[in-house]
Parts: sequence; C-alpha cells; structure tokens
Amino acid sequence: MTIPATVATLHLARGAWIEGKFNVSSRHANGSARLSPLHVVGHGIMSGKSRYIWHGPTEADNTRMIEYAWNVPLWISGPTLVDPRAHALILPPRSHAHSLRVVGWLFNEDGIWVTSNSTVTDCFVRTNDDALRFFGGAVDPPPGAEATMRDLNPASWARVQGLVVHQLFNGAVVQLGWETVGTVGCSVQELTVLSAEWYYRGESTGDNNAILSLQSPLYHKSLTEKHRNFRFSQVVVEGPVGRVLAIALRGSGQDQPEGGCSSFERLLLSDILISRPSAWFPFDQPHVWKQTRSGGFCQPPNACNLLVAGGCDRIHRVRFERVSLNGRCVRSHGDWGLRQLGNVSVPQYDKCLGQTRDSVLGRCTCA
Repeated sequence: MTIPATVATLHLARGAWIEGKFNVSSRHANGSARLSPLHVVGHGIMSGKSRYIWHGPTEADNTRMIEYAWNVPLWISGPTLVDPRAHALILPPRSHAHSLRVVGWLFNEDGIWVTSNSTVTDCFVRTNDDALRFFGGAVDPPPGAEATMRDLNPASWARVQGLVVHQLFNGAVVQLGWETVGTVGCSVQELTVLSAEWYYRGESTGDNNAILSLQSPLYHKSLTEKHRNFRFSQVVVEGPVGRVLAIALRGSGQDQPEGGCSSFERLLLSDILISRPSAWFPFDQPHVWKQTRSGGFCQPPNACNLLVAGGCDRIHRVRFERVSLNGRCVRSHGDWGLRQLGNVSVPQYDKCLGQTRDSVLGRCTCA
C-alpha cells in the first residue's frame, strides 16, 4: 500500500485489521516530498500473515511493515504489528515509537530497530529473533542476497525506556551487533523480560542468544565497529534465562581487505535483577529447564555470560553496579558465570554491602 507524499498522518482505528504493509518511500520521489515526520497513530492491527511469504521471492515479502525513505522520521503510537514475515520495523533517524506492540513467531521477524536520535517508549515485543536492535550499518539480506548499506554512521543517542519482551527460542532481547558500525551514547532502561526460551545447542550455541548481545557481523564482515558509552539499567528478568550478557567482538573484520580493529569503550550495567537461576532449554529436551552451573566457573564454557575481544579488537571500561542473580548480589565473574577472553580490561564490580535488598524489586544494595 503506497502512501502519497501529501499524507502526514495515518490513523488506524481501534478494531481495524489491515492485511498488508505501508510503503512510504515514495514520499521523496524526485525530491519533491517534504521532510516532516509521518505519524501513524491509533490502536488498529497490521498483519503480514495472509499476503506475504516468509523469505519469499518478492521485494514486498522481505520489507518491513512500514517501508520508508531513510530521511523521513516516523512517529508511531498505538498500533500492533503481527506476523511481519520479515523485520517488523526500522525506525529512521529522529523517529519515535510509543505504545507499539510487535508479535512475531519466525526467524528474522525482528521487532524494532532503533537508529540515531530516536526513542522507543512503553512498547511490547514478542518474537523469535532480535526483539530490539540498535542499528547503524547494513540491512541483513534476504536469503541468497547481499547486505545493503543503509547508514555509514553509528546509532547515536538513541534511548529505549519501558520495553517489555517475551523472547522465544532464538535471538537477543537487545542486540548491539550484526551488520553494524557501532553505537554512541545509547541507553536502555526499565526493561522487563518475561521469558527467554533459548535452547542450548552444544558447541553451536552462538553469541546471539542473550539479554544484551553484541553479535559479530556475518554478511558484511569488513565492518569495523566502534561502540562507546552504552548504559543498560533498571532491568528485571522474571523467568530463567541461559545468558544475560554476550558482548563478542570476534575479530571478523581483521582479515578483510577493508576491515580493521573493532572496540567497545565504556559499558555500564546497573540495577539488574535476574529473578531465577541461569538455565537453558536443552535442544533434545524442549520445555525442560537445564540449570547452568556457576560458582567460579560455568559448565559448559559456551553456555556462559561472555566478554570476548578477538585479535586486535578491544573491550575497555566495563562496570557492573547492583546486579543480582536468584536473590544474590553479583560481585565477581564466578557469581554469574562470566567468561572474559582476549583483549578485555578487567571489569569493575561495585562494593556490595552484603545481601541487603530493597523493598520493591529485591535488588542488591551496594556502595
């Protein structure tokens, strides 16, 4: 469904059900359209289930639920996006998403991608791939295609607040990586994770399945990532999850003609409450939780929380403040099975004052 350049607001009335996607990219055809935001409001539902094929042969099969010109901000409030059959939504720079709900079931049905100077507030995502992704770089391609560069700049000063996620068995709750050039000054706060049903797949268990993940590039390996000043705070994880943190710079760009050394400078995790013990679904025993052993180590190694910097990649100045796991304060790597590999400076833990917990959320009280 093509939206004319003259349309400034789309209202999806409560009770409306739209089988289809919106194409807003024509708003800048021949340079004639204005740069003002497109507003999509109302509590109607958009669905891709009956009209589009997952990994299908047409361009429409593989586009977002709202496709747009990159320099048109999108202000969306209220709708529900169901069965997108591809990435649900990429917010262009200077966009805002509020009270949005995304419900997906399949691989590559990512929830919300957020870009520079954009905000996501009070939203819900339930999907089987990355629920929220900070984006600045290349768009992952459909099967058999090449990654397309969309933005050469890192995602800068994007803010996410009040997000609720139900994660299925694949993908990160918050993703900083894949085909990216980095993040600068971004933050996530007041995140609630209802559940994350990740399988443990033995040696093939990758870096992507974590509450906070940085997955190295797969389709555009020459990308050099520069991440700075990321804050992840006021997080509640209600169900058992296999992994909280997987920041993994695997040195993928160093052997590429245009590649280089990636880095992560200053990462803060604060006020993190993981209510249950760490646990995965064994791949051969779905729906049976298998607890990850911790206490100075974790077993097996690739089931751990991870800080990894391969080759000349570098992770520097990581700090953990008031992190608790299953009612106990996290004061060392062994308390939550964190593996540190490669060129990673020693993370700092706050000086907790014992197991004192506040009266509302049960978080650690630390100095």
